[in-house]
Amino acid sequence: MSLLHSIKKYWKIPLTEKKLLLRGYFILIPIVLLIKFFPFKYYTFLLKTKPNYLLPEERIPMAVRLARKTLGRIMLYSPFKFSCLLKSTLLKLLLNSLGVESKLTLGLAKSAPMQLEAHAFIKIGNETIFLQNKNNRYSEIASFY
Repeated sequence: MSLLHSIKKYWKIPLTEKKLLLRGYFILIPIVLLIKFFPFKYYTFLLKTKPNYLLPEERIPMAVRLARKTLGRIMLYSPFKFSCLLKSTLLKLLLNSLGVESKLTLGLAKSAPMQLEAHAFIKIGNETIFLQNKNNRYSEIASFY
């Protein structure tokens, strides 16, 4: 019954969102394999890709909402555990496919004395789009355009 319900919900999604959702699932599997089995330096080429076309400034917020909504749907029906690096990488590639130029940023913060906490997040311009812990301040250590 739940599978039938999921299929019905999928058919109610607009066509552009369906395309983005399928693209996200096809991107997800290679990204998971790369993150799990290879050192980070071997897949930074994915993060340096730029969009084929750029959206006008006024359409960027709509594209960001669509990409975040798609990421939420992918996370809901995926068997993988999503780390912040996997979420940020997937969100960056989804935004690239929508024509939004974004930057994946790796940051560090002190969580306790003698302890560091790492996090990956997305920036568009100077605005942080995807940051889970908003109360912590992360110092940028690497950025990928």
